[in-house]
Amino acid sequence: MVVATAVVVPIVLTSHGGGSTNTAGGKGSQTTSGGNSYSRPTGTAWQAPGNDLGQYNNGYGPLSYANDMIVTTDVSVTAFERDNGKKLWQVAPPVAGQVICGLTRTIANDALGIAFGPTNGEPNLANCASVGLLNLKTRQYAWTKPLPQTDPAGLPDPTGASMAFAGTSVFVGSSSNFTQFAVADGTVQSSSAFTNGNNSCEVSDIAASTSSVYVLGTCLGLGPSYYTVGEVDATDAKLIAVNPIQAADVKLPIDPSSTGGESGLAAFVSLSPLVLVLHSNVGTNAFYGALVGLTDALKVSWSDVQTTGDPKGLDLTTDQSSILTDGLHDYNRATVSGNTVYLVTTFYVEDASGDGGGGYYANKVAAVDATTGKQRWETGVPGVGFSAAVGVDGTTVYAVGETVGRPADTENPDLVLGKFDANSGKLLGAVHQKISISGAGMTLPAEAALEYCQFIMADGRAYGSTTRKPLQIGMGYPQVFSVG
Repeated sequence: MVVATAVVVPIVLTSHGGGSTNTAGGKGSQTTSGGNSYSRPTGTAWQAPGNDLGQYNNGYGPLSYANDMIVTTDVSVTAFERDNGKKLWQVAPPVAGQVICGLTRTIANDALGIAFGPTNGEPNLANCASVGLLNLKTRQYAWTKPLPQTDPAGLPDPTGASMAFAGTSVFVGSSSNFTQFAVADGTVQSSSAFTNGNNSCEVSDIAASTSSVYVLGTCLGLGPSYYTVGEVDATDAKLIAVNPIQAADVKLPIDPSSTGGESGLAAFVSLSPLVLVLHSNVGTNAFYGALVGLTDALKVSWSDVQTTGDPKGLDLTTDQSSILTDGLHDYNRATVSGNTVYLVTTFYVEDASGDGGGGYYANKVAAVDATTGKQRWETGVPGVGFSAAVGVDGTTVYAVGETVGRPADTENPDLVLGKFDANSGKLLGAVHQKISISGAGMTLPAEAALEYCQFIMADGRAYGSTTRKPLQIGMGYPQVFSVG
């Protein structure tokens, strides 16, 4: 591999030897999950007015910044005071009429990296052609730069961008290229086509530690599509290691006659140990997910394949934003602390009434050993379905859910913040509150609504925002809120 400063050259993914947000945790990584110390907020739980985010199509979730909560959508970056939900300020994309289509999953030195571009009349198909750095203190863009286009046909990138800070650089991966920008002024330090031999590849996710940047993508060749994971040096983007991951390596079902077997979600869950979540589909209705552990050499060490809708399996589903063209490719319904991944399982409660009212999902919280893939514990709360594990404070795991039951009984469910012992899974407590995330006006089933939200943990409570425009989810839907 050859990397030339400010010159577009191809990367051939062949290892030269050697050894997220995203929310990927691990040694030296910039992370928003695990290891934080949470103090109890002084204010009460709140929800922001529905119009505070404006008329957006895609939401990209919240980030914690000082005493505030930063929520990014395709039309704005908005700050809320975490203690009471007060809207503090709002910044539009750098160019009027264009939309935000990607962002860094962390904030570094008061800066948030974003990708943006025109929609060409299609709100979910932005040409993610530029990147910029937003200074959250001054609320001004420090710089904006065009993304190098390395597609052989010269086509614009319609897939959104994955971004990560590493050292003094911000790395950006898109449909066909991998670019390193200087945080200070946006200078292009390296830019390369993302290929594996003669096969074209698309970046699905990027995660960074203090010394390395990890890249995960899907590649198309003459046979079935496959995944590729690589590690590059955070200083000069030189390749350290790379490994292709075939569906057979993780026992993930795939249509062998299809060159588009993956659904588009391939994401880092943890960097140390390395854990991925991968999706594939077979035919039109069979969807699969796999939680996958890798060695330091990027080889598969274990995998756990789940079928979407399995009544008693790991819940590796994600809301559809991860496969839309919005730059949000990471799986953030899990949290990592030490060598443990905390996530939720599916748990279907059969209808025992005999009146045909239907059953429902009351998802549980689970702990998985990140080095072996073995499940350590699983705990549920009767009448509560959990959507995401959102944080770890010392020996306490926090998860967000809502009260569930037969459809007729869940018109106005409670939001629930569950607290569990990280080592044993013992339930330590559950805080209920009446903020109606589901209910009247929704086009979603009650137990699915929280899957269209993303969360952070701070101050001893969870903070959430939605990933869907208000008209899709009912005008009464609280778009920004706290839980606990």
